Amino acid sequence: NEMRQEMDRKNQMITDFAQNWTHQNNNSTAGVRTVYVLDQGRLNDELMEWNARLLGFNTSDRNHVYTDAKLQITNRRKKKNNDYTFTIAQNCAEKVPANSTDCLRNSFSRDGMHPCVNTVGPRLAAAVACQLQCAFDGEKEWELSWSCSQDCNERFMNSTNLILA
Repeated sequence: NEMRQEMDRKNQMITDFAQNWTHQNNNSTAGVRTVYVLDQGRLNDELMEWNARLLGFNTSDRNHVYTDAKLQITNRRKKKNNDYTFTIAQNCAEKVPANSTDCLRNSFSRDGMHPCVNTVGPRLAAAVACQLQCAFDGEKEWELSWSCSQDCNERFMNSTNLILA
């Protein structure tokens, strides 16, 4: 899937930028000293794949064809007249035919963009708190600090041990 490869490439560029960031003024404590990456994309991808499996989509295909099944949503706001699509595997709690106009929504994202605060929010908050702990632990050298940040992503920004009610 070309779109998937492009997203992976851009995510890697962001990670490389953050990992290679250097503070420009070593004599000052002002400015950005370290840049971390909160890998929310990985969490979103894993949640969508997990939900797709629950809905009965074939998730073993390397092209992620389950992402092609879309809902056709009509914009009900009067300000804009454009329609848009949602990915069934990311938004629905039940499998509906492609191009349906609605579905029962799942518990991790109602619109495919914003995570549900009651189910995914605590994991995001824990990941941010973990990253902040890495950033403000003045005892660590940069390499250890970056490793700490990556550990936070490994602990919180994936679907391991995730319980959705």
